[in-house]
Amino acid sequence: MRKLFIPLLLFSALEANEKNGFFIEAGFETGLLEGTQTQEKRHTTTKNTYATYNYLPTDTILKRAANLFTNAEAISKLKFSSLSPVRLYMYNGQLTIENFLPYNLSNVKLSFKDAQGNTIDLGVIETIPKHSKIVLPGEAFDSLKIDPYTLFLPKIEATSTSISDANTQRVFETLNKIKTNLVVNYRNENKFEGHQNHWEAFTPQTAEEFTNLMLNMIAVLDSQSW
Repeated sequence: MRKLFIPLLLFSALEANEKNGFFIEAGFETGLLEGTQTQEKRHTTTKNTYATYNYLPTDTILKRAANLFTNAEAISKLKFSSLSPVRLYMYNGQLTIENFLPYNLSNVKLSFKDAQGNTIDLGVIETIPKHSKIVLPGEAFDSLKIDPYTLFLPKIEATSTSISDANTQRVFETLNKIKTNLVVNYRNENKFEGHQNHWEAFTPQTAEEFTNLMLNMIAVLDSQSW
């Protein structure tokens, strides 16, 4: 498939390398996706757990959640940075969450800095499904009701919390170690002369595979062990 040959060649080279006493098996041994994903568990909590800002439960989220990778046209418009594979942005008064990770994330805190550099906590999302897109109205967050922040577009960040499950905390710990800023996009085009017809548009399955491959490659390159 198009766009995959470069990283595939890279990982073919990595497979045969041995460093610091460990062998990189399939190129993913030290990557973000290493090990078996922890089975999702329900964490019982209450809105009072975070009394200072909003707590959005799973049922509220799932009503507004959709698959991130749906069809070739929608996939071609997606992009994310390796520094923030959980992409959050405000547009037309709505908060959009795009989770490019192959993990369900639990009890994730959303926050941003205002124009004065003060940290504004928006709230905690009980569940962010893997490979999902969630669109929430700005009115769902009390902080945005008080001050809609219409004069600038804040950079909203997602972090784990003390009540996040072990897998979510592990994922965010790994993400915090990534320093390489690689922007990944899914444009359906081939600019190599003579090979314009030798490619296929992304499907939901190949988009997931491509995303996981990129995340693994970045995690390996930024690994302290490597």
